[in-house]
Amino acid sequence: MTAVFLVRRGVDTLAVERATIGPRRAESVLRVRSSSQQVRQLVETDASGAAQHMITLVGRGARGDSAAKQLEITVQGDSGTAQPFDAAAPAPLPAQRIAVPHGAVPFVNLSGLSVELMLRRARGIGSDDASVPLLLGNGTSVLAAVHRVAADSVAITISGVVLRARTDAQGRLLGAFVPAQGVVFERLPGDARAAAWAPVPTSYAAPAGAPYTAEDVSLTTPAGIRLAGTITVPQSRAGVRLPAVVLITGSGSQDRDEATPAVPGYRPFREIADTLSRRGIVVLRLDDRGIGGSDAGPLTATSADVAEDIRADVA
Repeated sequence: MTAVFLVRRGVDTLAVERATIGPRRAESVLRVRSSSQQVRQLVETDASGAAQHMITLVGRGARGDSAAKQLEITVQGDSGTAQPFDAAAPAPLPAQRIAVPHGAVPFVNLSGLSVELMLRRARGIGSDDASVPLLLGNGTSVLAAVHRVAADSVAITISGVVLRARTDAQGRLLGAFVPAQGVVFERLPGDARAAAWAPVPTSYAAPAGAPYTAEDVSLTTPAGIRLAGTITVPQSRAGVRLPAVVLITGSGSQDRDEATPAVPGYRPFREIADTLSRRGIVVLRLDDRGIGGSDAGPLTATSADVAEDIRADVA
């Protein structure tokens, strides 16, 4: 069965996903507005809805095939073999062993397929209250609490955020609403015109007439991770040294503008860089590991490793 999941906030489209969903196999193509990314998923499950094999491929550009990153996970009991791939890496990335909680399903933000896989797994557990582990793109996991409110409605709570979903008699996702973010999911027929939607690529250029330049840059950390970003440099006299700052993103995976689908068009780091560079300050902002043009790096990376990335940025 083929379906199109439209994700919007008000009249603004945040993402569109075209999915083909079978009893034990599902695949989809998700286009995301905020990051101009295209995410391809392939998920194979057992009869209970638990994932056994999954591939997630992230690309950018008009066809979603530039700066491609891929993660393939094969589950074996309570662990899995993760094989990452990064087209920008100077050498092939090694396979890694990761912990996979029993009954886990993959999770991609703004993916209607991810929600449907949660519903299917909860249905396989056979309880009105089920805990479904979600496997994230960095190899870590979180729990989703799935509570059946009525025959046609389910509440899903992930890290304190509640998603209220409508389902049909087979438990398939018909639509959903995230009250805290005002985000709406709609299920449309597979031939819906919305399937042809594509986001406009994000521009990091300086605004017209700005007293500074904006240049795309990349740097390599001591750990060999290539980070992509933008540096804004105020106009100044030759030989004059300028103060500089590095913007540090918050928790979770963020792009260089720290954009969020919950507030379309709001790019706080771009605004901060604009304000500071108009006042004579150089600003460097970078995509986090695995986001935008930056390398994903090993799945075993810790917060200390990410801190080292920032030290490399400053250096």
